[in-house]
Amino acid sequence: MDETTTISPAQTGTIRDDPPFAIWTLIGIFLAIHLVSAALMPLNIDESYAVTVSRVPSLAFFDHPLLAFSPARWSAELFGSEARIVVRLPYVLLGAASTWLVWSVTRRFSPGAALWAALWFSVAPYFCLAANQFVGPDGPLNFFLLLTLWLVFPAVFDDGPGRPMLRWTLGGAALGLAMLSKYHAVLFAGAALVAMLALPKGRRALRTPGPWLAAAIAAAMQAPTILWNSEHHWASFVFQGARAETHGHMSFDILGLGTLQLGQMGFFWPVPWLIAILAIFAAFRPGASQERRAFALIAAMLIGFFDVVALIGNRSLPHWTMPGFLVALPIIGLWCVEAGERIRRLLRPVFWLGFGGSVLILALATWHMRWGLPFTDRPAIAKREFAWDTSDWDDLLRQMRERGAFESGDEFAYGLRYAPAGKIGYALGPDIPVLSSPVDPRHFAFMRNKPLPADAVGYAFEPARLATVAARTGQVRAYLAGRFDSVEPLDPVIQKRGGKDSFAILVFRVTGRR
Repeated sequence: MDETTTISPAQTGTIRDDPPFAIWTLIGIFLAIHLVSAALMPLNIDESYAVTVSRVPSLAFFDHPLLAFSPARWSAELFGSEARIVVRLPYVLLGAASTWLVWSVTRRFSPGAALWAALWFSVAPYFCLAANQFVGPDGPLNFFLLLTLWLVFPAVFDDGPGRPMLRWTLGGAALGLAMLSKYHAVLFAGAALVAMLALPKGRRALRTPGPWLAAAIAAAMQAPTILWNSEHHWASFVFQGARAETHGHMSFDILGLGTLQLGQMGFFWPVPWLIAILAIFAAFRPGASQERRAFALIAAMLIGFFDVVALIGNRSLPHWTMPGFLVALPIIGLWCVEAGERIRRLLRPVFWLGFGGSVLILALATWHMRWGLPFTDRPAIAKREFAWDTSDWDDLLRQMRERGAFESGDEFAYGLRYAPAGKIGYALGPDIPVLSSPVDPRHFAFMRNKPLPADAVGYAFEPARLATVAARTGQVRAYLAGRFDSVEPLDPVIQKRGGKDSFAILVFRVTGRR
């Protein structure tokens, strides 16, 4: 017989269990923290790139489906601004909503389990420092995956749930939106199907029209992604698929697998990571509920897929496994309330260490990216640091305007790769078209900018360390000479951080684009 999905109040643990107070306090604290950081922290290279390429409407992007970058663009259009807080606001709000969904999904087991799950979600470095704040696909993906679970699990595991077809219909739409956020959702859908086939209640649900209706809805919603790719030689699918390609040289890479585990511990904190592994195994003990096993199966497959990718010798990044840990959160919370009182006493300081650690890292990162930490002025550190990818380029437009650049509507900006092109585009604003060289242009290669005259004047930019301006100028000039008929080096823009010179932005006036 399956275990029940409720835990007595005496077992729920420690932190105040009154759900409205606890969860709304938790959400309020982290919402305030993320709003402050989102307003102050400069956009990183991926965010700058996302904001820049989303200016031109597209059914999908080279890197990700439609909803990865579009919320930032919709917010910018709504508020008439591309300020940091504006473009990040949808992702911050989705992070807050995801916290509530983690709590709500886990509350099917017990209030205490729900609170523990939400606590670990909030302080996990990856969710706290990146997914719940940065412009990118992970915030929308997490929200819509959790929404799918919240809608569908009652239809599968509850006896006589209210309006099951409505749940399946909305769940299919939520899954479709997750798949429009990041391709990881396809793996989630496959893992969920395997979990349903493995469990009696899942097989019973598959004999009804609900799951198939949900699958049809989710699949139909992928029309924008399919259409864009069909018109662009399946570029996005080829790019993402190549990340798991071994090029015929499979190996047994224990070091790569171990490195991935260390990365997972860093992104989720070591103790919650260990609890996640224990909770997955605990879900298969005799008497465990089918719902608990479903969470464990899906989580294990999402994590295990990328573990296998790392083991066979290809690159696998820790954040790719985070959707698996997201799905594991309900059984992590359940494991915490089932643990003995001695273990729960140990978990309390571990949580506060995680809370303090994540908030401190976020605060230090925000301060350093915006103003620079004092110890970074030491010569040994300053010599090695190259802050162009995490700093604002807010001196660029002002200094170029002072030089009389970008006064006509036919001038353009040019970056040597997608990353600096994104920083250039965000710094110059939406009125100046930005092009990227053919070397790793990402979505810049597919943007439909307004046509430029053949004799249009442009300005190419490239970041450089202050100590290497002369040498780097010669290198970049030689490269640009193969792309333009005329290349004229100009004085570099010196970007400041915290009132001090930080790095140089090399400037070249170019004409005759080939």
